[in-house]
Amino acid sequence: MHEETCHFTALCYNRLMNLTEHSIMATRPLQLIVGEKVILRKAHPCGSSEWMVTRTGADIGLKCIGCGRRLMLDRETLVKRIAPGIATKDTL
Repeated sequence: MHEETCHFTALCYNRLMNLTEHSIMATRPLQLIVGEKVILRKAHPCGSSEWMVTRTGADIGLKCIGCGRRLMLDRETLVKRIAPGIATKDTL
């Protein structure tokens, strides 16, 4: 019984890793440059939906163009929040 469980677990793990590799290869990493403008899906409470990139890395630093509020988002969250079709605008 233990051998069957190990084989099943290994099979599930291999399938999961295979799906993860394909999903990673299917999506391009987001290339951001400090000073670039990004448009997010939802507007900030001040009314602006444009943000300027102030820091790059694992965490992305953003500054609201409307009110100057600063925040840090991890790269994965930022990719989900960027407006579809309009990823970035011109640099300042």
